[in-house]
Amino acid sequence: MLDYYYIDLYFDPARTKFGEVVSSCITSLTGAGCRFEKVTMSNPRASGYVNFGEHVALTPTDLPGVASAYVAEMRQDGQRLVSFPPLGRIMFSYSFRLDENLLEDIHEEEDESHSSSEDMGLTFLYSADAGSGGLIKASLSFWEEYILKNGDPAVQVQNMSDILGMIVRISAKTPPFFGAMNTEIHLNTDASLELLNKGMLPEGNEFIVVGGALMPRLDMKALKEKGYHLGSLPDGGAIIQMADKWSGLKAV
Repeated sequence: MLDYYYIDLYFDPARTKFGEVVSSCITSLTGAGCRFEKVTMSNPRASGYVNFGEHVALTPTDLPGVASAYVAEMRQDGQRLVSFPPLGRIMFSYSFRLDENLLEDIHEEEDESHSSSEDMGLTFLYSADAGSGGLIKASLSFWEEYILKNGDPAVQVQNMSDILGMIVRISAKTPPFFGAMNTEIHLNTDASLELLNKGMLPEGNEFIVVGGALMPRLDMKALKEKGYHLGSLPDGGAIIQMADKWSGLKAV
């Protein structure tokens, strides 16, 4: 079974509207060389299950407005947790670098999984949870197999550099206040954020995104003693490398 890699980015709905986050992520990804493919979604309603179909004919230009309207409708219905696309994903493709010696294995995996090594999925979540004060989450997922593990380590580093570049682009348009990057099994954004809020190093994920507003909570002395890589973001925040695996990365 394929392993996937995930990126979670948190945005403050008091500062940024849902549609703006959707727009920023889409335009940033396409600006980084990702190709928009399609939208998959299904819509569960109180009156029953209304299936929009596997592939919905929406364009990137349509999506921010559709997303905003959908979240507003669900909130009026009393939903405090709303995902978009509902039970689906916004699909992109990206030409990741691949180890040429593993192309046969990769093609075999693509046939078995009915997916592609170029696939990238984007989803959004609006939460009105009183405990968190509300948040908007953008999640990006793609193959970990052959993209970030297995094969030539230099190829993996190049792919991760591209991924970090996408995060920087998103942050330049609409800065997240926090984020994390890790494998699907180990990704735990909330736990790292809780550590940061306690004045501790936000350990537990391969990379952490700390927005400018939360930088004062970061123990810079402890960070430097650990020797973690620190890359600056446009809003004064940082991408922090928390895993030795990526020691070959250059500053973003």
